[in-house]
Amino acid sequence: MFLFISWAILLVAAFGIYNILNVTVSQKLNDIAILKANGFSESGFEIIILMNA
Repeated sequence: MFLFISWAILLVAAFGIYNILNVTVSQKLNDIAILKANGFSESGFEIIILMNA
């Protein structure tokens, strides 16, 4: 019984982490697309990403 509950908690936590990472990556891709449309260079992306981190 304890093993089943442990696995269920682990599965829910893993799904939550996956969901957060997926949303973060999709937001970053959207931000990069907007910056590319405005004419930012590759070095501009690196600076902005490093400042956000």
